Amino acid sequence: MIDKEKFALNGKFTSSAGKPLDKYYDFIQALDDDEFMCYIENYFLDLTPCNLIGIELFGALVTTYLSGIIKETVFNPLRLLKKREHGARKELYGKIRPRWKILLIDDVITSTKTLLYALDILERNKIWPDRIICIKNRSAFTKLRGIKIIEI
Repeated sequence: MIDKEKFALNGKFTSSAGKPLDKYYDFIQALDDDEFMCYIENYFLDLTPCNLIGIELFGALVTTYLSGIIKETVFNPLRLLKKREHGARKELYGKIRPRWKILLIDDVITSTKTLLYALDILERNKIWPDRIICIKNRSAFTKLRGIKIIEI
């Protein structure tokens, strides 16, 4: 397990769902941390072959990185963007390889609002993830719509 607290910032913050927070986890800076990225690589090696779906910036960066490292067993990553915030014409970019596990990746889960939004998009596209993987789970949920949430 990695020390996630080294990526924590203390202060007054607001979650994407509008919830007040005293601590914010900046996992974008973790992408430059060799120990963190080695941990992520090794974690996902055990789950291959798989399809990766990254939520927003962090998820997109991690899935793109992993698909470059573990080429044969990680299919081209999908990216999910919030249409209303990013002005994207599409919400979902990429393709799914049939019969491979589907893993949904997010950095921090606080209210599950973003995850529910992502699951709605995936369901509309007839995609059902096998697991939800996050770096930090601040919610009380261990499952969402029957899908197990795993904090790594």
